[in-house]
Amino acid sequence: REQQQQQQQQQKHLEEEQHKQDRMRQQMVIEEKKRQLEEQEIQLRQRMLQREKEQLQQEQERLKQQESLLLTESSQQQNVLMGQQSRVNQQLEMELNLQKQEQEAEKLRLTLQLQQQQAAMGAGPGLGGMQMGGMMGGGMMGGGPSGGMMPGGQMMMGAQGGPGQMPGQMPGM
Repeated sequence: REQQQQQQQQQKHLEEEQHKQDRMRQQMVIEEKKRQLEEQEIQLRQRMLQREKEQLQQEQERLKQQESLLLTESSQQQNVLMGQQSRVNQQLEMELNLQKQEQEAEKLRLTLQLQQQQAAMGAGPGLGGMQMGGMMGGGMMGGGPSGGMMPGGQMMMGAQGGPGQMPGQMPGM
């Protein structure tokens, strides 16, 4: 009987280790996803800034040409140009602000998406429960060592995950 108890304890210890490792692996996957999203966001921002810069340069070039044409005309027309230029600058500023707001919205969307992914992976507030929707079946945590490969723990929520919905149809390995 003592031997049997020892075996059971070892088995329990192994299962706990397994859970710990699973959780760590998941955490790593989530971190990696986060990193990728951040990288994508940075690239997106760089591309947008590059485009803005090019547009501004073109606009400046156009204004320079316009200015050199107008220099040959009267100063009154020069005043008109300055008015135009400040309008163009205002316009550009407004567009920049709009793009910033759009970037913020995109960032929010990405963050939300990430949170949904985390929640879907069960790594939300209750990191204790059966991760991955109880892939090991109701066995591992639900019905002791007599677990099984059936996805019994699918309905598990909350911190501990409670007992599995289906006690796994196959006897443990």
